[in-house]
Amino acid sequence: LGDIDRDNELGITDVMLLVDIILNGYAPFSVEPTSVNMPAGESANVCIFGGYEEYEVVSTNTDIVEASLTGNVITLIAVAAGEATVTVKDVLTLRTIDIPVNVSNGAIKLSANELSLAAGEEGTVDITSGSGNYSVQSSDMSVAYAFLDGSTVYITGVGGGTATVTVTDTESGLTQTIDVSV
Repeated sequence: LGDIDRDNELGITDVMLLVDIILNGYAPFSVEPTSVNMPAGESANVCIFGGYEEYEVVSTNTDIVEASLTGNVITLIAVAAGEATVTVKDVLTLRTIDIPVNVSNGAIKLSANELSLAAGEEGTVDITSGSGNYSVQSSDMSVAYAFLDGSTVYITGVGGGTATVTVTDTESGLTQTIDVSV
């Protein structure tokens, strides 16, 4: 049953839980889901079942995923792309379950989704989230010309009208658009 006498002092709570184990048996604990894949910027829940409902939760890398506990629900917040493990511990028995978490780059995000330009004027829109591999395309090159340098989209007004510049994350296939009026 683990080290119930954690502080070299057996408290009344420890004794009551030990009696419960002896009389009722141990209810093994589990988690669902047992692994999590999620995009950066999103959250997910993992439920804990069984055990003695006193748990601790720790993330091996809070730069990748943060974990918090409310009752028997673990809330995971994906901070950045990468892999981490969230460990849940049944405090009474010291049994643990590791939950592997894989965080992908997530949705592509832009600093702006609209741009107004005069003919001959250039504007920029920054790509603030995504894999780092992008492509851009203008729906009407006679209205707006677009090109990419790193994670910045440069758009030049060519002639009067409206165009849509589509930014594609070439790894995920996700897109975002910029409505351009010239």
